[in-house]
Amino acid sequence: MVRLALYHVAVEGKTLDNVLAKATTNEGIYKDHLMQLYNIVNDANLTDELRRIVNSQDYVRLGSPISNFHLYSAGLVIQDNNKVKPRCRLYRDYFADVLQ
Repeated sequence: MVRLALYHVAVEGKTLDNVLAKATTNEGIYKDHLMQLYNIVNDANLTDELRRIVNSQDYVRLGSPISNFHLYSAGLVIQDNNKVKPRCRLYRDYFADVLQ
């Protein structure tokens, strides 16, 4: 994701501020990646679990270890003692918006 951002800055002449400002939108450079993750979450019926995670500032204990496994396998969360939180701010901001 960093490489993609640097590519758009270097080759397409975009500013890093512009890239970051639109990162979580359908105009952003990560739109395909984020939509793919959304489809994974939606297909696995994990939208409620992910909504809880992105709306919390702390680690969250989910009701099912299977949910932990799927979200972790998709790269959306990091784990600590069977609790999870979003892997990065991009995921937190995007999913907080689309899962309202």
